[in-house]
Amino acid sequence: MVSKPSALPWWRALRETGSRVANIVKSKGLRTREAGNAAVIRRAMSEYLLAQREFTRVAEACSNKGWPDRRALLYYTWHCQTLYIRQQEMRFERLLALGEFETGSWNSLGIVTDRLYKTWTDSDESSALTSDPVYQDLTTEIAQAEKARASMDQELLEGPLRTIQNQAEYRVAREVIAEKVRGLDQWLARAASQSKGRASPV
Repeated sequence: MVSKPSALPWWRALRETGSRVANIVKSKGLRTREAGNAAVIRRAMSEYLLAQREFTRVAEACSNKGWPDRRALLYYTWHCQTLYIRQQEMRFERLLALGEFETGSWNSLGIVTDRLYKTWTDSDESSALTSDPVYQDLTTEIAQAEKARASMDQELLEGPLRTIQNQAEYRVAREVIAEKVRGLDQWLARAASQSKGRASPV
């Protein structure tokens, strides 16, 4: 069956979203210093979150194929992942609002996401829980989902997670998100370099 011209495959749409953003910035001649370093980081992070959500959706769908007896475990496995992505998003938006990304060298997604997990402090967590009831609800939901997942036999995941490696849709999804991360890392590195004083446009 021939697809409608407007119905792009999800992976192509994701790639084209990144291309459109880069072209808009380039066509307007925006420099990192003019657009704001934090705005560039936010745009990159937004695309990364979208890519993670789409990859998780595909991975969940692929892992469920042929494993009807593992649905509960698979549900909580991927539900936890979805919640972690939301947690990542809320932590990022909080730090962004506090002005943390306006200075410093945030030249890769790895450095940004490390701040959301590896160097996310007890003080950060306490402040977020105290001031944001939505974040508090999310934290409770994560704890409940993790508890449900932990109550199940984790060895039952081995079969589904092994077989998805052979599914074409999953392999494409894995390649697409890897490509997206590489592209965003290059963009952030270029933006960070320009914010130090280069005059060339993004």
